[in-house]
Amino acid sequence: MSSTAQPVASGYDKVLADLISYAHEDWLGMEVVASAVRECFDHRPSYAEVRPLAIRAVSDLINAGASAGDVTAVDSTWRFDPWPVSPEQAIQQITRDLEERDTYPEPGEIGWITFLD
Repeated sequence: MSSTAQPVASGYDKVLADLISYAHEDWLGMEVVASAVRECFDHRPSYAEVRPLAIRAVSDLINAGASAGDVTAVDSTWRFDPWPVSPEQAIQQITRDLEERDTYPEPGEIGWITFLD
């Protein structure tokens, strides 16, 4: 692998901090995670290049206390429904879903992450 295919190490911590801040304020979709970690590269990466770093970010978010779940409409009101699984199972489920794809996720396709305050 060439050096241009490596993420810029110093960029990940800032991207993760931004994602954590976002997830404290709103529901964070997997498409946002995948798009955000693209900033860690010094070139325009393919989804295959981004995927491992997106999975790392998901793991870091959940290990920091965020919950994974779905956003559903109930009586015309949107709400976050946490998945009834352990953090490890949530990471495994999202990892599997991200790995099964060949393209960037679409909004709401895989699930959402947020901090339940």
